[in-house]
Amino acid sequence: MGDKSKFTGFKKEAFNLLESYAANPDQAYDKKLFDDLIRNPFKELQSEIFPELSHELKGYNLTEKKARSQHANRTNKLFGHFWAAIYRDHRDGKSDDLQHFWYISKNHFKFGLYIGKHAQDLGEKIIQHVVNEKTKALELSTISVQGKSLKVTVCDTNGYLLKELSIGELNADDELINKHGLDFCFEFSLDETVKLGANLPDVINEGFSKLRPLYRFLLEVDPPPYQISKNDIIEETFSKDEESLPFSINAFVNALHFTDLVLDSTLPASICSALHAKPFLILTGLSGSGKTKLAQAFSTWICETKDQVKLIAVGADWTSNENLLGYPDALNPKSYRKPDNGVLELILAAQADETNPYFLILDEMNLSHVERYFADFLSAMESGEAMQLHAGKDELWDGVTSEIKIPKNLFVIGTVNVDETTYMFSPKVLDRANVIEFRVNENEMASFLAKPVKPDLKEIEGHGKGYGKAFVTAAKSDVTLDDALRSQVSDVLMTFFPALKEAGAEFGYRTAHEICRFVYFHQQLSGDEWNFDVAMDAAVMQKLLPKLHGSKKKLGPILEKLIRLCLKTEKAEEYTKDPSKIDLLTKENARYPVSFEKVERMRQRLAEHGFTSFAEA
Repeated sequence: MGDKSKFTGFKKEAFNLLESYAANPDQAYDKKLFDDLIRNPFKELQSEIFPELSHELKGYNLTEKKARSQHANRTNKLFGHFWAAIYRDHRDGKSDDLQHFWYISKNHFKFGLYIGKHAQDLGEKIIQHVVNEKTKALELSTISVQGKSLKVTVCDTNGYLLKELSIGELNADDELINKHGLDFCFEFSLDETVKLGANLPDVINEGFSKLRPLYRFLLEVDPPPYQISKNDIIEETFSKDEESLPFSINAFVNALHFTDLVLDSTLPASICSALHAKPFLILTGLSGSGKTKLAQAFSTWICETKDQVKLIAVGADWTSNENLLGYPDALNPKSYRKPDNGVLELILAAQADETNPYFLILDEMNLSHVERYFADFLSAMESGEAMQLHAGKDELWDGVTSEIKIPKNLFVIGTVNVDETTYMFSPKVLDRANVIEFRVNENEMASFLAKPVKPDLKEIEGHGKGYGKAFVTAAKSDVTLDDALRSQVSDVLMTFFPALKEAGAEFGYRTAHEICRFVYFHQQLSGDEWNFDVAMDAAVMQKLLPKLHGSKKKLGPILEKLIRLCLKTEKAEEYTKDPSKIDLLTKENARYPVSFEKVERMRQRLAEHGFTSFAEA
């Protein structure tokens, strides 16, 4: 994001300055002091909040309340507070539309949703809706952030508190509310705000995320008075010095809330880390579990235009790379037949625009033998060497060069279903990809059935485009684990290596290197909440287990060893001493719970059918 500084927190001196303004509004205005203590930190804070809300910025503006009164030319008085908000275009020149806001005063910091008095009887209208049965389903009284419950406050036009109440105390006849509108907010004291420091943006983004159901509901109560179009998107969000934002997994996770996609919460971090580690990803698992939709969601969110993404349905008749790259026309010299699906054009576009991401999504990738149509492509991705397209050296045949390299900014995502119409992957393909499995648990199904709607990706198209360049830069970068983390990864891998070797599924240097890259990026994207075991669990699941397949005689002892390796150390030792204690074999006792459950399912199928593999129907 250019030379913009990262938000480090508000100093206590900032609150002291606002307190002095409140106590003596006629004092001289020290612009440099105010900028240093409040305005500049506010802008730094804004840069870490604003992108998180970018998917909501259709037809919105960003505003800052100045330290001086809006009528400074008349009153020349200073306020003891400062605020910023994201809101819809003004209605009749007024700025009290539904908005996200964040606000600092002499003794506290608060943020949340504000909706004002711009429409006749709106206050009464809002309260009638907020206290009705539909809104009770939002469970507003249970929402909290960092232990802070949701408050409702009423402030005057200068931002001063007039009244504070709970959700249950809302009254449609309250004159103050009807006159001034409402804040639904989370509030932190001076000391709490200072203590949060650089973590404040994460707290705010968490709060805004939890308020989304209320936000959507209020939009229904008070809909925009105009038709929103793509032209209303605020381009300055990602322009000039903000053209490339540090990649944020939270921004994508928050955007997913607007798609109605129901997914395992660990998937976004695993998928983004995997794509950073290697630009080839395979999504496998239950049919209809959201594999293709998530691939589309991420690619359309982070890409500026639809031309950067191609979703291609693989055909059962694909027997060569001609379906991806085309072929020279044998009947017409120096003529080249490009594939109608646009894959070649996508590769050429990515070559010409190497700083932005491009995505090739191969849907139902294993409907044909992958090695037949994808081997050359995969080898070129791995080696960086060029593939020959035609014999005309240094010539363009219908705009196509004789050779083509797969650019590093092209990310390939393949989706896989397993049934009688599909083919298994060879170890060669699996070794060159991260394989992420999709499953649906009871809670996720219940969540979907509570609102069974088809995911809508239009809400987030292009709204993560500001992160695209940073995403590509990270994927191209060489990374190194620090000594302590490298040692941890090494210890884990060397415990799995002997067991996998017995099954002929041991890993090589490439896999070890890509796991190190994955762990590095998983740590970077997860931030302070990163957990080493969670990262290694994902790495084991998507890099070590996929090649496992075989008979009961071959895999039975191996899976037993892998079960022990996935357990917590003390539980593994206890189970080794007494294998009859099968009650120890639970997810709660696992160090790597996702891998543990996978190996357990494989072992169960092995017992039932005499054969098992990683892939499940």
